[in-house]
Amino acid sequence: PICPGGGFVLWVEFPEGIDTLELHYRALEHKISLAPGVMFSPSKKYQNCVRLSFGQKWSETTQRAIETVGKLASQGTYVPCHKFPEILGLVRG
Repeated sequence: PICPGGGFVLWVEFPEGIDTLELHYRALEHKISLAPGVMFSPSKKYQNCVRLSFGQKWSETTQRAIETVGKLASQGTYVPCHKFPEILGLVRG
């Protein structure tokens, strides 16, 4: 595959039924940040889309992060609401 040499933005459309806002929270558990598509629509469109932004050269770490996002999406995206503060780093142990 051709790997970008620097920063870029990638728009990904998942199958219907994948809620990328929930996927966002699941990815945060793995220290991966992504932008749920609903952030880019005032009418809550693009719930199954995500924007991935990269500001550095492609690396094995980036590759593993992309693979992790794919695995999380294939497993479903349920996150119990009580976990959100912990995931977001609002609760310190």
